[in-house]
Amino acid sequence: YPENLDKGAIFKKDPYEALKGAHLMVLVTEWDEFLNLDFNRIKSLLISPNIIDGRNFLDKKKLQDIGFKYIGIGN
Repeated sequence: YPENLDKGAIFKKDPYEALKGAHLMVLVTEWDEFLNLDFNRIKSLLISPNIIDGRNFLDKKKLQDIGFKYIGIGN
């Protein structure tokens, strides 16, 4: 959020809380806990349904079918 820009990184314990009001989700890990997220819920939390998958870890077709703009790095 704009009022937090001068505070550096902001850490959240819950991925859904971290994505609330964001314009973009960037995934840079292959941890299983991120593979099984509720992507319908994530879509409702994001301002714009955009995902950059830095590991090509997620199911591109599934996410596109939900309505995400998906970018896989290296694809």
